[in-house]
Amino acid sequence: MRRVAAKIDKTTDDELPESMRGLKSDADSIRNPLFRILTREFTTGKKTLNQVKTQVQLMQQVVEGELKCSNDLRALFESLEKEQIPKQWRMYTVADLPVSLWLKDLSQRLEQENEIVECNFVNNPHDPVLWLGGLFQPEGFIAATRQYVASTNQWPLEKMDIYLEIGQKEPKKSAFIFRGLSLYGADWQPYGDDGSVLVLTDKTVVALPETRFVWRLRDEVTHAEGMSMVKIPVYLNSTFKELLFSINVTSSPQYQKRFGPNAGFHLLCIRYKNLHPSMLTTLCLSINTTYMFKPKKNKKKQ
Repeated sequence: MRRVAAKIDKTTDDELPESMRGLKSDADSIRNPLFRILTREFTTGKKTLNQVKTQVQLMQQVVEGELKCSNDLRALFESLEKEQIPKQWRMYTVADLPVSLWLKDLSQRLEQENEIVECNFVNNPHDPVLWLGGLFQPEGFIAATRQYVASTNQWPLEKMDIYLEIGQKEPKKSAFIFRGLSLYGADWQPYGDDGSVLVLTDKTVVALPETRFVWRLRDEVTHAEGMSMVKIPVYLNSTFKELLFSINVTSSPQYQKRFGPNAGFHLLCIRYKNLHPSMLTTLCLSINTTYMFKPKKNKKKQ
């Protein structure tokens, strides 16, 4: 027990921030869909951080003889001994990871929340670049961007669709920029002034640059001759069990000729290193966990 308690105490101290910043609000904030979803995001982040830190402190009291070990704490020790995420810490959906990697992942999620406050994302949502897979409720966040754009432009929700523009990171009205994407089963190339198109490739995976998700009125979308649009289902992770939403992407004539208009597509919010080869038989786009592609910053007290 003492070894487990010492290890998790050091890991959490090294990885997790001391505290979280809060969203700035005013009288109009509650009407902003982005403020509402981010309030829920921050609540989940703070609740998870407090739960982890509180229980790690209780573990130290147990090994020092200051506190009797309850059944709940005994189960916590057992999970950490096996490098499993304790069920008491699972406050959001996440794939099974060793707890040491889960803590790194949580650290990057919380760091992003602090960055959201710093850049005033609620009032300036089109410039910052976010890690979609690092949000606790990515599906809810995308739904909130739809409501935000509809309210800003006075568009009817039922006439809007979302489109993927790979490699496009310039701020744009009605668009939101995300990072950490990987494309499986196809490559891409720029198309037009600010678009992109899927093309054939022999590569299994292609790392994508920062990419725009753009909301448009369905009736106003046009395509160049030979180009067509395909809809990609978006899944939470590589288990393919939780469908989040769908997104439209332009495909080239060569891609359509080979695979047809109903080719299988998958977009994942989080990809892990142990992705099974059988999952790579169709086109996949994944939003990677941060610790795989982003160097860790020095922890700062907030």
